[in-house]
Amino acid sequence: MQTGDTRLIKNINDQLVLNLIREHGLISGSQLAAITGMRPSTISNTLKTLSEKDLIINCGKGVSTTRGGKRPWLWSLNKDAACMVGLDVDIGEIAAVVIDLCGTVIKRKVLASEDIRSLDDLVFQLRESWRTIIREAGVSRKNIAGLGLAFAGVVNREHGIVHLTDVILRRNIHLLEELEHFFTIPLHIENNANAAAIGEKWLGIGQSSRDFLTVLINVEKDVGGMGLGLVIRDEVYHGADYCAGELNIPLPNVSAILEDISGTVDLDGFLQQCGKPLDEIDIACLIRAAHAQDPVAATFFSRLGETVGRSIARPVAMINPEKIILAGEIADVGELIATPVANAIKPLILHQVAKTLKVETSRHGRYSVALGAASLVLQEFFRVPLIATGRRA
Repeated sequence: MQTGDTRLIKNINDQLVLNLIREHGLISGSQLAAITGMRPSTISNTLKTLSEKDLIINCGKGVSTTRGGKRPWLWSLNKDAACMVGLDVDIGEIAAVVIDLCGTVIKRKVLASEDIRSLDDLVFQLRESWRTIIREAGVSRKNIAGLGLAFAGVVNREHGIVHLTDVILRRNIHLLEELEHFFTIPLHIENNANAAAIGEKWLGIGQSSRDFLTVLINVEKDVGGMGLGLVIRDEVYHGADYCAGELNIPLPNVSAILEDISGTVDLDGFLQQCGKPLDEIDIACLIRAAHAQDPVAATFFSRLGETVGRSIARPVAMINPEKIILAGEIADVGELIATPVANAIKPLILHQVAKTLKVETSRHGRYSVALGAASLVLQEFFRVPLIATGRRA
């Protein structure tokens, strides 16, 4: 075996063991040997290597087996070994997140963003947001494993190109190429709905599912829309032109939905209670009202859920996912949005699909995309190298 091959196999072994420690939280060397089929000596050397890199820590001895014998040493990830930064770039604001190696949020914040009219403006806003969040998180730059960025629109993750986005009018921006002049850490970029899906796969309710659909819903005062993130056999599906999930189906804005339900609810009383005219009611106001069990808010999210459900029924029928995860700010209302989405979808799909389909809401709410952007870095950090077999598919 050549030296290069030996080095690759050792790298694969290191990553396999590191991933198993991440998945189990706390695990012994003997358990790792049993799961991987590696020799105990190979496991011992791998654990030594990972420990010397400060990626794992020895947590003392566990209990012996029912057959007796020595108590095994237990290992876990060193959560402070590295951290990841994620930025969800939107019009007027950037949601930022810093997570540790275990995926625990260290700091999260929504940062105001000035008008972005040029590539220079965009780069400046990204650099300022990066500086602000790592300063407030109190993390050392040398511990940052990378930066993940997420944009609405068509994004070529492989080549780091933003082909189309509402954030900036310019098209086909080789963004990562531009940012490499200012950042010395690994950079990753993704569509926002896909990023949310990756976040759910790594750190959310998609961890136990191989096939699921993330629906990122955005309803504002003057605009509404949604994007889909498709996870098929544990991997995000991008499509031939990185346009998978771009349904181009608009959703009604906040005012339009409120006007639509005005005949069945006391809308005037709701507006008086909020102290705002109709055109100034935003989704955050409705979420607060929903938490206070306001009937107008409940009816609003029921109508929104019905609209979303009808809009995605055909993609659901085509993909046949295990579950649908509703992401974004609206996820904070839970079943108020999940139930009407499910009720609208199920009559429009096969009974066999409907009876097993689950519709759930993300635990990450407003930070679904930012956490997903940080998960891009996490995904690369734990990636296991592939060996080319030389066989044709």
